[in-house]
Amino acid sequence: MRSHLSLQDVKEENTASLASRVSAAPYSLSMAREPIWTPISLKGTAINAFRLYVNRSHNLNLLTYQDLHAWSVNDVPVFAEAIFRFVGIKTTTPYVKTIDSGDEISPLCRWFPSAKLNFTENLLGPGLNLRPNGIAVTVCEEGSSESLDVTFLELERRTVIWAATLKDMGFTMGDRVAGES
Repeated sequence: MRSHLSLQDVKEENTASLASRVSAAPYSLSMAREPIWTPISLKGTAINAFRLYVNRSHNLNLLTYQDLHAWSVNDVPVFAEAIFRFVGIKTTTPYVKTIDSGDEISPLCRWFPSAKLNFTENLLGPGLNLRPNGIAVTVCEEGSSESLDVTFLELERRTVIWAATLKDMGFTMGDRVAGES
């Protein structure tokens, strides 16, 4: 059985068939390898800040990363909502529930299905507010050793240009845009 699906597979098969193929794919989290890097101390890391946030907001006493992981997999909807709130995702339409397939993660579950959000606002906003001249993206071309750093301000400028161009071309909210090089 293949673990990768092509676009043609998706076009030709129904949702139930895809779900059964993906869930039966030969991979699992238990096959995880050793970490490629481990911080000397968790103090000052984002994951530790999140652990402390979870402890405060849910009246828990998670002491280690392993405790946090166990809690996250045993209470998936509450964990997902904690991540949503911790990272400060802004919505224009609030969510009613965190996951649409009960409390289980499945290949085709939908997260925060009723929420509407602006990706640009959520991806660029924090960087623009905290460090507008900081690097937002490093552009690298495959096969080349050259790279280009793009700041949050420059990325915002380019985003505004692209948004105006797409609007001039007749694209409206809800339209999907894809590209390849």
